[in-house]
Amino acid sequence: MLRLLSRLLPRRACLRPACPPVAPAVEPAPLELDQLLDDWLSRVLGHLQPCERRRLTQRVANNLHFGDTAEAALVNALLGDGGQQHGQWAMLQIELGGIEEIEWQARELALAAGIHALYGWDWHQNRHRPAREALLELQAWLGQFGFALLQLDTGAQEYCMLLAGCGEADAAVRAGARLGVRLAPLQGH
Repeated sequence: MLRLLSRLLPRRACLRPACPPVAPAVEPAPLELDQLLDDWLSRVLGHLQPCERRRLTQRVANNLHFGDTAEAALVNALLGDGGQQHGQWAMLQIELGGIEEIEWQARELALAAGIHALYGWDWHQNRHRPAREALLELQAWLGQFGFALLQLDTGAQEYCMLLAGCGEADAAVRAGARLGVRLAPLQGH
């Protein structure tokens, strides 16, 4: 009986199909998406130092590869833990009525862009004006130094403003549109 079993068992083992090798579960993002992302981010992060630009670009790419939309990937990368660092800002973000936040965030943007002039206004005289009016004033001030504000539509009740060189603003809007990003130059009413 044992002889019979010993002859049968090896045969059964040979009859079992071998398991195919397991393929990696995560596929790399298409090269085209990476190129579109690099093109867009080079325009809206172009004023930052190269090492900081690479670091933030990698954060955005990571978020995008994990399923975020391009807008969410950028916002989470810049405003989340470990995002924008002092003197290396690319985005100003305020609530619709958050005028008190504009002045200090504008100074961070200016510092990142290498603008040595001090941005500010008479707080007591201007604190009750609408945030959009203050952002338009900031836009005019930045324009003197060759920069523009681009409004990122996140779908939330907030202003998310990206800094871009005046010569890069339209190209940044077009590059963002290719990724599905709703980005537009800040304009008056």
